[in-house]
Amino acid sequence: MLGRDPKPAAVVLPVSFGSTPRVYVVERADTMRDHAGELAFPGGKVEPDDADDWSAARRETMEEVGAQPNTLTKLGCLNPISVITGKYEISPFVANWRGPPPRATSTEVADIHEVELAPYVYGDRTFCAVYFPTERGEQMMPHFRLGDRVLYGASAVMLYELLEKISRGLGRTLPEPVRETELPWLGRYDS
Repeated sequence: MLGRDPKPAAVVLPVSFGSTPRVYVVERADTMRDHAGELAFPGGKVEPDDADDWSAARRETMEEVGAQPNTLTKLGCLNPISVITGKYEISPFVANWRGPPPRATSTEVADIHEVELAPYVYGDRTFCAVYFPTERGEQMMPHFRLGDRVLYGASAVMLYELLEKISRGLGRTLPEPVRETELPWLGRYDS
């Protein structure tokens, strides 16, 4: 199932720094060929015309959620990550989102969800994780329950890394996740 030559992709974690800092998550349309109906960050494949990964992430975010050229300011990047299928290796970028909240401007996006960051950093809201045995011990795979939806997989790892960086910057440690045994991706990637 895992691909051997992943295609490059790039996403933006758009963070709005208002009175309550939040990150925006898209709900992919059920009609999408890959990752239909999943929660993710805006972005997509890096195309030959893109100058670099950031250009691809920015272009895709403009197409999917109505970002304008002055809406996004790149703040930094997170660790590249492969999706579970191995089809893509994603370069994630954190960007300041200025202006009105994003809106779905593509048929690829069914909805947009806001995730407040402070409740996770300060332990008022918990996230969950499943654990897998590896040669180096247990590996945690975080996931986030957002109402009746779940952010899991590569996108959840990105959000977790962002929350860790924010917590460290504030001299805090993220609370331990709630340990779960049921896989959040509901059998989607079982062979």
